[in-house]
Amino acid sequence: MENCRVLCRSCNGRAGARFGNAKTAGTLQSNEEELKPKPQRKKPNAQSSHEFLDETGFLTPDSAHSVSEPYIPREWSEATDFLSERPRLCTNTESGDRAYLPMLEELADVFLKVKLMPWQRQVLGDQLSLNADGRLMFKQSCVSVARQNGKSVALKCLVLFWLVKMPIIRGEAQTVLTTAHRLDLASELFNSLAGILEEQFDAKVIYSYGRQSVTMKDGTRWLIRAATPSAGHGLSVDLLVVDELFGCSPESVDEGMVPTQRARRDPLMSCWSTAGTEESVVFKRMRERGIGEIDTGKVSKLYYAEYSPPSHLDPMSPEAWPYSNPALGITLDMETIEEESKAPNTASFMRSAVNIWVTSHRAWLDQGFFATLNDAGELPAEGGWLAVESSTDDHRFVGVRAVEDGNQVKVSVEFIVDNLRELWEAVDKSRKEHKGMQVACGATLDVHLSPSLKGSSILVGQRELQKWTTVVRSMTIAGQVRHTGEELLIEQCSRATLVKHQGHLSLSSVRSPGPIELCRAYVWAVAMAGRPKSQTKTAYAFSS
Repeated sequence: MENCRVLCRSCNGRAGARFGNAKTAGTLQSNEEELKPKPQRKKPNAQSSHEFLDETGFLTPDSAHSVSEPYIPREWSEATDFLSERPRLCTNTESGDRAYLPMLEELADVFLKVKLMPWQRQVLGDQLSLNADGRLMFKQSCVSVARQNGKSVALKCLVLFWLVKMPIIRGEAQTVLTTAHRLDLASELFNSLAGILEEQFDAKVIYSYGRQSVTMKDGTRWLIRAATPSAGHGLSVDLLVVDELFGCSPESVDEGMVPTQRARRDPLMSCWSTAGTEESVVFKRMRERGIGEIDTGKVSKLYYAEYSPPSHLDPMSPEAWPYSNPALGITLDMETIEEESKAPNTASFMRSAVNIWVTSHRAWLDQGFFATLNDAGELPAEGGWLAVESSTDDHRFVGVRAVEDGNQVKVSVEFIVDNLRELWEAVDKSRKEHKGMQVACGATLDVHLSPSLKGSSILVGQRELQKWTTVVRSMTIAGQVRHTGEELLIEQCSRATLVKHQGHLSLSSVRSPGPIELCRAYVWAVAMAGRPKSQTKTAYAFSS
């Protein structure tokens, strides 16, 4: 009986949910620790305690006002157990040397009087990691976290380190360019750091709005610009910092800023942002690439880190909020987030406080349901169907493999590549590894179909999507489909939106808040792999 706790129905439900989430995340402690009773507050006196549960010592909100310690609801305080410095989604940096991090921390401590939070140390150390040759592992980085968690402080430390230490390390003057989608936002970083550089390092500072700049004694420059297509013209930049990437246009980033780093040795483009919207083209593209590389284990020059809740959690529940707010318990508290969650604009809260891209209300599957089907295990080595599809902008090509195994169809992301040559190489490799596998290609790839596939593959398109979406949705909801848990597949299948076209329900790439090429391939692959096996001629003759 010493391991029992008296809980109301709602608290008992939350406790069970926390236990299941911890078990899924692999952070469950031993049974002894889990069952150990939590310390209980002593009741201040008999008059202030509630009649019910008098002997347990629990305090009600009314009785808690009689003691000096403020009342904190049980679910909010216990939710902080999920707090972690590690982002939920992160590129592999195990082989990196974090030699620059101690220097950066020392500068922050001495000149900014700032002690970095664990999450700030994590992402700054990761994106400044060195490879075995002593060069930067990454040329681009993107960090996504909810608002008011300390992004601006991390940016300030990064810029200070690059201005002060990098010229000494590399033996030459450096050029730093910081931008945001609005000039006033970009100027905030300058206003907080320029005075320190002028006073402590004798830097020459120009404060004129629109022409703000800092020139160090060794010739290193720091320029502040709004993110426009002409922002980087005439510059050769070593460190490019983009704040609030979700608001920057593709023209300003791809045409104005990225080309400024071509001629520099080991440059870094460091992007920071909260979750975006359908208009966040650059951020969406970088995020999809990062998650795809995390899923497939591909190593590239892109570092991606995201603090966001897993899709099986309700984003409006306190269990989800610590995943998005690594500063919780340091500069943020649960009561503040709880109060914000009561605002009428739910979409804004989910973006700014929970750091998730808002999916459509007409998503074809319920929120979090598809993530619960990630127990497919190992797919059979032979047979099955490979569905190949391209993104709407033809910047990414994907392959989804489905195999019938007993009474279930098991699904896995076979590959994610960036161009047609890699696509057909990946298809040929997959066909060699999985004997007897058949291929279904999206209709948009018909003109570019590899000669080795002509005559041996089928074409699928919008017509098949209209016919099969309802069937595959029913199979998925009934539990007849299992997948191997790739994050990008989960996200795209969770965000895909249903529309009615010519009397049929189908998936819409236009209405969905983001790319869904993996979801389309999923529908084709599952529909083909899950078809009933046709009877042979011998069996048919016998039955007649």
